[in-house]
Amino acid sequence: MVAHRLNIESIAVTNLRPAKFFACYLLGSHAFVLGAGLPIPQPATMRPSHLLLILLSLFSSLLPFASAGPTNKIGEVAGICSHTDYPFLCIYASTTYGQSYLAIDAASLLAMHIKMTVDHTQTAKAIASTFAVNPTTTPQVKQALEVCLKQYDDAFDDLATGSTAVAGHDAGTANSMLSAVISYYGTCDDAFAEIYKANPLAKQDDFLMKMVSNALALAQLILQ
Repeated sequence: MVAHRLNIESIAVTNLRPAKFFACYLLGSHAFVLGAGLPIPQPATMRPSHLLLILLSLFSSLLPFASAGPTNKIGEVAGICSHTDYPFLCIYASTTYGQSYLAIDAASLLAMHIKMTVDHTQTAKAIASTFAVNPTTTPQVKQALEVCLKQYDDAFDDLATGSTAVAGHDAGTANSMLSAVISYYGTCDDAFAEIYKANPLAKQDDFLMKMVSNALALAQLILQ
């Protein structure tokens, strides 16, 4: 949850208008927008927080969030997201789910992260189920997929419990539940590592672990 982590994170967005693939990256001291034109270099002396503001401005100009929903100033959202391990994912959550909120604060951002995590876990579960019933899937891989499916179900339960705990200002339960959810996605990865097979859900698990890491940081921010 420190600012210097900003220079290694990236986020890809595929539902922007016009229908092109966009990706925003911070590499070293440079910001790049791929698929939306030429790279946009930033001065080496620019602070990571300033680069975060630039990228949030970009997202705000491209997504529906800019014209409906929250009334926050750009800096307010960026300031909250800077407390997370993956601020660009935090911004992505705000631009994807923020239309339902009049204003964005740590509590609403947490709710967005939980909602996005649930949605993406449902997608990962659907993918796992499809692989599991495929007749070409080996028994070993099916067994690993069953582990993943069980972990995803557990994630749904603990995400709900964690959210309730934050609302009830129960820091111990919130931290325990959200930390457990991160471990569930890791357990899915471990199931494939144990049989020396590539995990077809590895990208989904990685994304989900990062989202819940952000949710944990936001919960701690709320409960401090």
